Amino acid sequence: MLNRSDGKAGKRRTEYHLNLDMAKELAMVENNEKGRQIRRYFISLERTSKPALPNQLEARIQKLEAKYQPINPPVWTRPGPLHEKGTDRSIDASRKIITELKVWANTLPHDIGSPLWDALDDLSNLLIAGWTEVDEALLHISVGTNYLKRWMGRGK
Repeated sequence: MLNRSDGKAGKRRTEYHLNLDMAKELAMVENNEKGRQIRRYFISLERTSKPALPNQLEARIQKLEAKYQPINPPVWTRPGPLHEKGTDRSIDASRKIITELKVWANTLPHDIGSPLWDALDDLSNLLIAGWTEVDEALLHISVGTNYLKRWMGRGK
């Protein structure tokens, strides 16, 4: 008895929705002649497709290499280490490097250059915030030093 559409009593039925992978798996685990036939079919497909896979990958790599030309980063003068005298570790030097990188990002394909530009904007904002905090910390140190000098001068 099936679940009837006219509303009369009948046996309930359950519908199952399978994706393709699950249907293949169920077919292959059947313990009968049809299951063995399906397993042999998928094994033969696997054997024929494995040798072609490296060639397909190589063709795809060559296609991508042709699409994207080599990316040559810009050449800029890196600031020296912090311990060397005369090194420029200021916000201006940081902005200069970021500006040079943004100019270079504009020469790249859009799908590469655009995210790089956004990342450089974020980096610029972080540097500005960091330098602002450093300036504020130096101001507090200066004020604290003045208070300390006054306090130490009172004891003499």
